[in-house]
Amino acid sequence: MKRTMFICLLPALFLAASCARTEAPKPESNVTPEQKIEIKAAPVTAPAVIPAAKGEKKMIVKKGDKIKVQYEGSTTADGKVFDASKPESPLAFTVGAGMMIKGFDKGVEGMKLGEEKTVSFKCEEGYGARDEKRMMKFKKDFFPKELKIEKGMTVPLQDQGGNVHRAVVAEVTEEGATLDMNHFLAGKDLTFKIKIIEIE
Repeated sequence: MKRTMFICLLPALFLAASCARTEAPKPESNVTPEQKIEIKAAPVTAPAVIPAAKGEKKMIVKKGDKIKVQYEGSTTADGKVFDASKPESPLAFTVGAGMMIKGFDKGVEGMKLGEEKTVSFKCEEGYGARDEKRMMKFKKDFFPKELKIEKGMTVPLQDQGGNVHRAVVAEVTEEGATLDMNHFLAGKDLTFKIKIIEIE
């Protein structure tokens, strides 16, 4: 199904401690009423104090944890860096919640607080393979008159749901232009350097 796209002039990215309970021993069934039974209470020792898990600092990343990371992303083939976090603003997300691409999400599981690691994965766990059906032609009147369309330029588009997409001009003709609607990292294997800053 094709989505109607229109141009937007937007800038281009429990543990709980339990007390021991001591029960008095039950008399044997063959004890007669004439016999005296002496029952002594067993000494009760105070249970060891165990810190509650809720207050413990998490050290290993697990699914469902809210974490903060520093990262640098590059294309595996040529090592070209396409994105990186800033020291003062690490990336925050919930592991396994679908907020990140699959390869990145899987890569952080099992990492320790303060650990640095490099993870690489195929495009299928990144932004997917390229889809030639996402090469779409638009007529000249689709574009604002003041916008000079050139091959290779990036055009920000917005769909009816308000989602912004980046399209690249693949071809320019007298009739209009062909836009590549694939994500610019589609079809590319990716590598990320990741450092765990915080685990909640």
